[in-house]
Amino acid sequence: MGGRNVPSLTIRLLGQFEVLIGGELVPVSAWGRRKTKTLLKILLIRRGRVSSQDQLIESLYGGNEPQKKLGNLRGRISQLRHALEPDLDRGSDSQYILHLGDGYCFSSRASVWLDVEAFRSHIADAEQAHESGQPRVAADSYEEALALYRGDFLETDPYEEWSLAPRERLREEHLAALSELSSCYVELGDYRKAIACCKRILDVQPARESTIRRLMQLHHLAGEDSLATETFEQGKQALKERLNVDPSAETSALLKDIQEGRIERRIGLPDPLRVAVLPFVNLCPDPEDEYLVDGMTEELIYALAKVRELKVIAQTSVLAYKNSGKSVSQIGRELSVGTIVEGSVRRADNDLRITAQLIDVTSGEHLWAGAYDRELGDVFAVQREISGEVAWHLRQRLAQAEGPPPEPRYTGDPEAYRLFLEGRYFLKKRYEDALQKAHEAFERALAIDESFGLARAGLSLAVWLLARFGFLPFEEAVARAELEAKMALAIDDRAGDAYATLAAIQSSIHLDPRSAAVLYDRAVEVEPRNVEARGRRAINLIFLGQPDAAIQSFRQALDIDPLSTLANRNLGYALYVAHRYDEALTQLSKAERLERHDWSLHQCIGSAYLCMFQYEKALGAFEQGVQVVQGSPFKNPELPDLLLAYARELMGHKAVLRQAVELLTAKNASPALVAFGSFLLGDIDAGFKWLERARKKRDGWYLPFLREPMLDPIKSDPRYHSHLANLGIAPQ
Repeated sequence: MGGRNVPSLTIRLLGQFEVLIGGELVPVSAWGRRKTKTLLKILLIRRGRVSSQDQLIESLYGGNEPQKKLGNLRGRISQLRHALEPDLDRGSDSQYILHLGDGYCFSSRASVWLDVEAFRSHIADAEQAHESGQPRVAADSYEEALALYRGDFLETDPYEEWSLAPRERLREEHLAALSELSSCYVELGDYRKAIACCKRILDVQPARESTIRRLMQLHHLAGEDSLATETFEQGKQALKERLNVDPSAETSALLKDIQEGRIERRIGLPDPLRVAVLPFVNLCPDPEDEYLVDGMTEELIYALAKVRELKVIAQTSVLAYKNSGKSVSQIGRELSVGTIVEGSVRRADNDLRITAQLIDVTSGEHLWAGAYDRELGDVFAVQREISGEVAWHLRQRLAQAEGPPPEPRYTGDPEAYRLFLEGRYFLKKRYEDALQKAHEAFERALAIDESFGLARAGLSLAVWLLARFGFLPFEEAVARAELEAKMALAIDDRAGDAYATLAAIQSSIHLDPRSAAVLYDRAVEVEPRNVEARGRRAINLIFLGQPDAAIQSFRQALDIDPLSTLANRNLGYALYVAHRYDEALTQLSKAERLERHDWSLHQCIGSAYLCMFQYEKALGAFEQGVQVVQGSPFKNPELPDLLLAYARELMGHKAVLRQAVELLTAKNASPALVAFGSFLLGDIDAGFKWLERARKKRDGWYLPFLREPMLDPIKSDPRYHSHLANLGIAPQ
């Protein structure tokens, strides 16, 4: 086998199906029966994943009397191998069609040029270039991808059930690539090409309203208002004919603004109302004043976010640019913002000097600058002044905000406020020493002003996190966190962190995700830009069996905080739970670019590969996860070790999974985790017994475990439904 010269293989699935060996089409006679080609298409859709014989028989012949059709399937397998490798002596030597376990797969290792894979590779290159601020490179890569899209996926098999889902996914990827290419051309100032991209999208989906609006905008930008009106009328007709709806209020308002000449800014460029407040530069001589500087940034973000017209990026995303040395234009591209606020803080004893400036990302123009000399105790007034001036200048230039932003409910004591800022600074860090410092700072703030509601909410969250990560006695700390959160809300009923803490306790400790949902909704209502609360709310939606709602919630969080590693990872997790594995892996790769040292990220990646039957890739991801845990301050290796053992078991290392489950039992590990391992072993009865123990023990890992896609085989068991019923939630 090793010395055989296998000719290069080229396969095209987009448009007309073609298979070429050494550049020559495989002759019709080589395929024998028509179903040989069909078999190849089915295996290519799941390249690298094993399809069982029963699955292939179902797809090729229908499900009746599979044993009688097994011989036909094996005949097609043999015919296919010889069509692709005419010199093949034995079927077991095939480099392409592998027989694994009870099924077959098209090898993911074989050297094959597949147009679908090349299409997606070019798109990935384009996305990376665009994120790096290289629109010309991105445009070239998008053009290369689109050149490969000769037509719909397997367009000659339009009604085959196995082709419907991948065809729809690729069609949407094609349209999304056209949309992104249009954005690249707008950035490059080539509006004619941007318009052409939009027209290509509407040729495929005439009722795609977001593209209708974009084309109207681009025609207006090109001085073609009559064509913008014509685009609106054509879109209106398409919406009525295809969806039986009228244009949305947003589309109609855009037409009116174009016709009445109210659009003054360059549409298609970064939105000036989308604002990033960069981390203020610390010019204080004492490095310990860093919390004061970051607090200034945080509170300015908070104040501007209260102006309804502005879309303000969350602090966790802007902190990535602290001391980055990147230009304003590059930051603007990466965060998709049109306006940036930057400044500095200098402290001398009790005197503060704060500077701030407002910058147009597109032109680099300084729209406004201000300097303030105040005493430390007057920091509230400084924050109000700066945010008020920034908002005023944005209103004058772009919009009409309705009055000044509401003021948060703080404290009248400057030292208590200083300690609150210190606590917030350390709370963002998730290691033990920082959380202990946050805990101490909040307690000292409350010792000065016990009616400081936001400080008490911060204390409740700090205590909860210390308990969750095992840094405080669990039951005692959870009771304390719950009490502090309730006391915070009694003082200030708009303290979002207090609602989120209570919600987390309801979900993880009281196993009541429905009550938690009400509290999370309230947390997001009072603090719409609290990304952490939005993320926890979305995770709770997964527990409730609503992964699509969770996906939408995570996308909303990422609009506020695009560089949040947690939101990026958890969006991938939600896509995984929704069985959208390809999309999950794409999203998780974005999260990995932001933060590689996150074992749960590798757990999600490996789990998605497992569910796609790509065991080697899963094994590699789980091995990375175990390495990260071993170097982490949070020593919790049980789940990564269990998943690693499962992947090894699937690759032929017998007994390793059973040994891992027995070790969990001996270590008195989480009953939910032992249940999970038992189910993976196929020991269903033992799994349900352990699951019941987990419920009675109120095991915090119990809820997320119930929605795990790897447990799909047990979800039809009545005992599984009884567990969901005990929680008051329905099956997914």
